[in-house]
Amino acid sequence: MANSARAQSPRDKAEELFQQGRKLIQEGQFAAGCEKLAASQELDPATGTLLNLAECYEKAGHPAQALRTYERAKESAERQGRADWAKFAGDRVTAIAPHVPRARLHVDKGAGLAVELDGKALGNFVSGGELRVDPGPHRVVLR
Repeated sequence: MANSARAQSPRDKAEELFQQGRKLIQEGQFAAGCEKLAASQELDPATGTLLNLAECYEKAGHPAQALRTYERAKESAERQGRADWAKFAGDRVTAIAPHVPRARLHVDKGAGLAVELDGKALGNFVSGGELRVDPGPHRVVLR
């Protein structure tokens, strides 16, 4: 007997994850909701998903992640000619930016130095430059 079920397309899976994420957020489960939205965005990048993800990060108390995601959403909306979404994202960037914690890392000999913040490589690291970070402890690794 042939199996009539077909594999779910990446777009269908992304939509399913998006809907699950929105439901979790409505239930106040922000960490799980943000994970679902991020997975949806990974499968099928979309400006609307970015806006929802940024709002989720904001509600979850991750202002630096929210700010970066709103910035990405604004750029994406501008490329798509979605002035309404671009304005919304820009307004959120303006509102959040002054309140995002910053860290500054000074290194005497920075030539050839690889820097990681919380397990993610920092490209184009400049000693003394500001890093936008979410509240809480962070791990910095220098190589």
